[in-house]
Amino acid sequence: MSRAMTEKIVDAAKKVFQQKGYKEASMVQIAKEAGVSIGTLYAYFHNKEQLFEAIQRPELKKYNPDDEIRKQNILN
Repeated sequence: MSRAMTEKIVDAAKKVFQQKGYKEASMVQIAKEAGVSIGTLYAYFHNKEQLFEAIQRPELKKYNPDDEIRKQNILN
């Protein structure tokens, strides 16, 4: 997945969420604002909640589940 595309979508989502609020914002509006197809948007973010979390918690972009497994193995 392209980091530039992810940032483009997140920037569009920020704008739509600010204008409409979480409840009224739609994935279609976000895709339109980003200038991407709805299919492309869903390829990057499975739902509105996941997209909102990416905005609220940018550290999740760096999260790798394999790191957590490795950490648990070391601790064990």
